Amino acid sequence: MFSSLISLIQKAFFLLTILIVGCVETQDKPSNVTRPNVIVFYTDDMNFDDLGCYTANFETPNIDRLARQGVKFTRYIPSTSLCSPSRYSVLTGRYASRSDVLPREYPYDEPVFIRWNTDIIQGDKTIAHLMKNRGYVTGFTGKWHNWAKGSLPLWHVPDHEDPENPLMVQKIEKNYQLTLDTVKLTSGFDYVGAVYATNFNWLPITSKLMYHNQHWITHHSLQFIEENKDKPFFLYTASTIPHAPAPIRSLKA
Repeated sequence: MFSSLISLIQKAFFLLTILIVGCVETQDKPSNVTRPNVIVFYTDDMNFDDLGCYTANFETPNIDRLARQGVKFTRYIPSTSLCSPSRYSVLTGRYASRSDVLPREYPYDEPVFIRWNTDIIQGDKTIAHLMKNRGYVTGFTGKWHNWAKGSLPLWHVPDHEDPENPLMVQKIEKNYQLTLDTVKLTSGFDYVGAVYATNFNWLPITSKLMYHNQHWITHHSLQFIEENKDKPFFLYTASTIPHAPAPIRSLKA
C-alpha cells in the first residue's frame, strides 16, 4: 500500500522537517528558487517500537528506507501527549493553550483543562496558509480531530439502520461533505479528501461503518500527488492507525 506512495515521493526531494514559528503570515512573494515537495505523515498513537528504524522486532521497509535516506530524529520534546492538542501545535505552530476556543469554556482566572478541545477555527493561521504564501499547493487527508464544537451538526445514523439504505446513504454523504467543507474553511488547505472528523468510534454513525480505512486515505493522498506532481506541493496525511480500535477487524471489512 505504501510502496506506490514512496515511489512517487522519490521523484522529488523528500522533506519531513517542519520549522514553524507561530505560522505567521508574511507578505513576502515566493521566489523563483526550486521548492522541494513536502509530505508529513502524521500517525496516531505510534510508539518507537512500532518502526524497524527505531528498534522494532519486525520490519517496516518503506519507512525504514525514508529514515536511511533522509533524517531520523532521536530526541524531541512534544508540546503535549494528547491527540487534538498535539495536532493543533503541528498545524499552527502554537502551544495548545493558545487555542482561541478555550476562553469560551474556561474563564481567564481559572485553570484550563486541555484535552480534545483545542479546536482550529476560521481565522487561525496554519501551516497550510504559510506554505501557500510560499508558492505551494496544499493538501490534507486523514484524521482531523480539531473541529469546533457545534460547527459540525452531523446527521445521526443509528446502529440499527442499514448503512446501504438510500436515506442513510444520503445522511452519510451529507455528513462527509459538511466535514470536507468545514475542514477546508478552517484549515486553509486547497485540497481536502478522505477526512475523518474525529475518532471514528465517536462519530454519529452505525458501528457497521466504524473501520480504519487506510486504503481510502492513501488513495486520496496519491490522487493529490498525481494532480500536483508538476508543481511544488505540501501534503499533510494523518492516518487513523495504530490508534484503537485494533485494525485487524478493519482489514476484514
